Amino acid sequence: MPHRKVHMWLTLAGLTGIVSLFLPFTFDISPLMALKEGGFFSLMRFAAPAFLSIFIFLSAINLIISGSFFKTGRVIAYLISVVSACNTISVFFTGGAFPTELIERLSFALVVVLLVSGSWLVISKLKQGATADYYPIIALQVAYLANCLMCLLLFPTVYGWQIGAWFILATVVIYLFQIFLFATQRDTTPDRGHEKEIRN
Repeated sequence: MPHRKVHMWLTLAGLTGIVSLFLPFTFDISPLMALKEGGFFSLMRFAAPAFLSIFIFLSAINLIISGSFFKTGRVIAYLISVVSACNTISVFFTGGAFPTELIERLSFALVVVLLVSGSWLVISKLKQGATADYYPIIALQVAYLANCLMCLLLFPTVYGWQIGAWFILATVVIYLFQIFLFATQRDTTPDRGHEKEIRN
């Protein structure tokens, strides 16, 4: 994996996402409290995707150490990212109402741009024959970014930021930097056809 040491440090720094699960986000409510106390169609829907940080951390550590991501794990990661993305989008249409307030429209636009851009990045790289191991993690990170940036716009900007919101913001920056590194690196997978030509 290119930039292995950099990704190791970024992955460890991304522990802020896990720590934030236990810290107050706004109104003295942490994502963990929201998950426990909120109904499925209320706080739980906003808080659940924040727990992707656990899966992202474990998957990234495994990839850095082993250098590979098993096929079943890739499928599971993509499925979880799709479910999380659908959950985030559905928040704006609860009760059948399209976002009307300015802040809601801005957050909706940001979510759509993030999800479309992230999907395009993953699909285009895979079509180019890039090594597939890290892209399930990117899909999870994009789903995390879409949800958490939506929450940062909809809640703390109106009701005030608490320490958990700042930890989530730090995680967002870390994930964006990791995605940037992978999006800009050249794939180092050997061209098998080219190797055969050289040997011949």
